[in-house]
Amino acid sequence: MFDNIVEQATPNARRLRRGFFLSASVAEMQSRIDSPVKRCQFPGMYQQMRNLEIRPGTSGFYGICVLVLIFCYGLILPVTGNLSPGKWLATVIANVLPILLCAAAARFLLLRFVFSRPPAVQLLIHLLAGLLFSAVWFFLLMVMLGMINGNGFMTFSVRPFQGPAALWQMMQGATFYAVVALLAYVENLQGRAVTPTDAGDTVSNTPRRVFVREGDETRPLDPERIIQVVGAGDYAEIVTLSGKHLIRKTMSELEAMLGPAFLRVHRSHIVNIDRVERLEPAGSGRMTLHLANGEAVMASRSGAKAVRERTV
Repeated sequence: MFDNIVEQATPNARRLRRGFFLSASVAEMQSRIDSPVKRCQFPGMYQQMRNLEIRPGTSGFYGICVLVLIFCYGLILPVTGNLSPGKWLATVIANVLPILLCAAAARFLLLRFVFSRPPAVQLLIHLLAGLLFSAVWFFLLMVMLGMINGNGFMTFSVRPFQGPAALWQMMQGATFYAVVALLAYVENLQGRAVTPTDAGDTVSNTPRRVFVREGDETRPLDPERIIQVVGAGDYAEIVTLSGKHLIRKTMSELEAMLGPAFLRVHRSHIVNIDRVERLEPAGSGRMTLHLANGEAVMASRSGAKAVRERTV
């Protein structure tokens, strides 16, 4: 009987031992994988990628636009004919570079001089600017294609497209201008910080950017992306849509810095009013604020009173 028990227990013991060593080997492998990451010499890279803003007006957004444009031309050009790799690359550059030059100039002029004009004047300017954009882009494109297909960069001839081909190129130019104007218009709207007051619409005192330290670097942060600020003594934690930043500032300093768009609802909580999704009464004059990131903040009596003062 004792022998039977031993025979039955032996396979179980082997399985347990095998599972133990398997778990240990997996844990050891995971630690070996994690240790180089922890010793990485670029600790701010991951946080930098998390804080990368992808919206009109940011370098990340326009960088993606350039990559998409290059990718599209890179796919389309081989269909038009047999091109060697070198000529294919040169033709892609010849098509993309004039667009980038004209788009950068158009964006600068629109943001600087056009969007402050009355709507009727803006419409007239857009019509003329669209024609000028198409003409300049078409000219630069023909010159660059002539340089590629000629005998050199100093001796070449420009042979513009004729008939439907020229009309198609002009339509492309007008379409590119329309896209640039739309993105510049969105960027202009995002740059406005306008809040209604009793005296009319005035520019908000909320700064367009604040700066936070990340290790040895200091990076800009758009206050609109801040959801709340949580205080802890002489430190504060800024909670954004993409992450958290621990800074050495008091809540009173941050309250004065961020401006009227932020409301101190508790001794240790400042919330962005634009990031409050809904409100709930919590009894005893208190209130629960549900924020855009799913978190809930309990407002004190004075904080709840300040929120009610903004209720219409």
